[in-house]
Amino acid sequence: MANYKEKEIKILNVNPIEIENKLQKLGAKKDFDTIQNIATYQFPTTKTRYTYLLNQLTEPKADLPILKQKFINFFTEMNNVVNGDDLTELCGYKDLDTFANNLDLSNKNLFSEKFINYITELQNRFFKWIRLRTTNGKTTLTIKEIFSQEDNYPIDKLKEVEFEVSDFDTTDKFLREMDYFCDSHQEKRRIQYKLSGMEIVIDFWPMLNPYVEIEGENPEDIYSLVEQLGYKNSDARVMNTDTVYLERGINREDYIELTFNKQIKK
Repeated sequence: MANYKEKEIKILNVNPIEIENKLQKLGAKKDFDTIQNIATYQFPTTKTRYTYLLNQLTEPKADLPILKQKFINFFTEMNNVVNGDDLTELCGYKDLDTFANNLDLSNKNLFSEKFINYITELQNRFFKWIRLRTTNGKTTLTIKEIFSQEDNYPIDKLKEVEFEVSDFDTTDKFLREMDYFCDSHQEKRRIQYKLSGMEIVIDFWPMLNPYVEIEGENPEDIYSLVEQLGYKNSDARVMNTDTVYLERGINREDYIELTFNKQIKK
């Protein structure tokens, strides 16, 4: 069953020994200390996805009910990054959610150049990728989505859908057969604790200082733990690992392999 997780912060440049000592004093339970094997796969761009739908719509034998649902799903997802834009002139409705709820596949606005250009520009407003990861003998597949173009985004702008899969190699082959391309292979060391329904991890990445990540359902609980660990709320940042690397002057996308023993650029 998919697991939806939306609340996650990071505290950078921590002392791992001090963090572990504080967690243990708070009664946190240690789950594991292991090396993770990680592969990431990129989604097609919004323009590619939308053009694919339009091409299907022009097919003589298109399954219109299924295709309509695909359009609705796409517009509903994209509405997360409309950010208050008034789209009346582009599609006849104020936002993409309303457009989706009243969708007519014969609407000429679907093919208009201005509307396609707007959909293309939305790619710059969010990030979406797939992560395949093995941790302590357990392999999970996660779709991660950040509905923001900011480096430090609000905690409610992160969405994850995660589920367990049988093994790393089979899932990797499946994703490649589905035309998702693997753009990097990485590894990291992760120490994981659990406390009061939250997951607290200390991550060690190649070429980075260790950082703490706290994930839970309730932001108030998360920020309370931040203070108990001796930090201020301003120390808690909502950001992805790519941004952590960029702050160190390293573009993780430049590397096809990023492990503790090898750092190979593309």
